[in-house]
Amino acid sequence: MKYWRLTTLLLLLLLLAAGASAQSTVVTGRWNMGGGGDIATSGSVVSLNSALGQAVAGPSSGGDVALLAGFWSGGCAHARNVYLPAVLKNLIHYAPPCSASNNYCEPYDTWQTAYGPLEPGVAYQAYPDDGSDYYYFELSTTRSVTIKVENYQATGDLILYKHREGDNPEFVAQWGIGGPTMTIGPRSLQAGKYYVRVYTTQGHNTTSLYTLTVAS
Repeated sequence: MKYWRLTTLLLLLLLLAAGASAQSTVVTGRWNMGGGGDIATSGSVVSLNSALGQAVAGPSSGGDVALLAGFWSGGCAHARNVYLPAVLKNLIHYAPPCSASNNYCEPYDTWQTAYGPLEPGVAYQAYPDDGSDYYYFELSTTRSVTIKVENYQATGDLILYKHREGDNPEFVAQWGIGGPTMTIGPRSLQAGKYYVRVYTTQGHNTTSLYTLTVAS
């Protein structure tokens, strides 16, 4: 199918070239086809450069920024240029909020199986139905962080640890008072991976969801 399309287009270009004078130039618009690409030539008269599967191709600019999109965006003569694909840097795939579909973030009862990474400012809900619920979040730079648990209908504590490679996590801070609302921070934390432990000693239940939020 690809060669049939290329052959048809090449014949059209040859017919146009035959009807023009030796000094005239045949110009055709850019085409976008669906599954591959190549270069087709006919002597020194016609040359077809095709790049198939590109939704957008061509230059665009704004202010001090210029973008050349697609393999042929700069024109066929720019063989010295190298065009690189766009790459998303430091893209984080945050864990979705807890819900019935993921059993309200259960079971993530150890730091090795902590649920995350938590998205800043997003509320995560779970039941205080066992001894520990572990979550984690990551910081790329030093940030001021506040960790808050609300509507906690049990007896327990809120504890923060920092990841240590090849060892148990390092204790950082804890609430230490109990109650329906427990807060750590605002606290300046260095870049790294951190674990949040909701530690329940009494009053385990599956009737009252608590809410955990990490704000930075």
